[in-house]
Amino acid sequence: MPRTVSRDGLPVVNLERSLVDAWTSLRPIRRRGPVIDAIRNRLTTPARVGAALAARPNIHAASELRHLLRLLEHGCHSELEIWGLQRVFVIPGIPLPQHQIRVAAEARVAHLDVGWPDVFLGVELDGAAAHTGRAQRERDLRRDAWLATCGWLILRYSYRRLIAEPVAVRAEIAAAYRIRLHQAAIGSA
Repeated sequence: MPRTVSRDGLPVVNLERSLVDAWTSLRPIRRRGPVIDAIRNRLTTPARVGAALAARPNIHAASELRHLLRLLEHGCHSELEIWGLQRVFVIPGIPLPQHQIRVAAEARVAHLDVGWPDVFLGVELDGAAAHTGRAQRERDLRRDAWLATCGWLILRYSYRRLIAEPVAVRAEIAAAYRIRLHQAAIGSA
């Protein structure tokens, strides 16, 4: 029986234990979403979910949950970011990217999905769920323009392009990284 607390007279299990328990009862295609959402929304952390999992190491598909937690610890915040990390953003000859890079200036803050701060190169992933409509497109364009004033070059990829053309996307990122590295070397000379 899981440890519970009482809220308004009702027994409640903590979020982390609930996520671990749900992992075993959900269909495989539905398991990852609640964990990703809870961590992205800062309701918990990979470490806290990992501790709840350690208390129940023999649950079905525990190794898959541990693998997901490692990806989320790396900074991935969506299925698309996970897919990109596993199939696109590890590029030979280029350092591993950072995830959720915080850029702050002029009392504004933005978090880049993926990037290489050493050369001020960022990649934004436009998943279908969060990037629909003209208003969102306008916000993205304004944000990219502001990031450019901070020195960042932003490459923006749609879900469709990232999934359909991973080799081309990888080549574009590699070329942009090398150009930015060259520009930085010229600027410091």
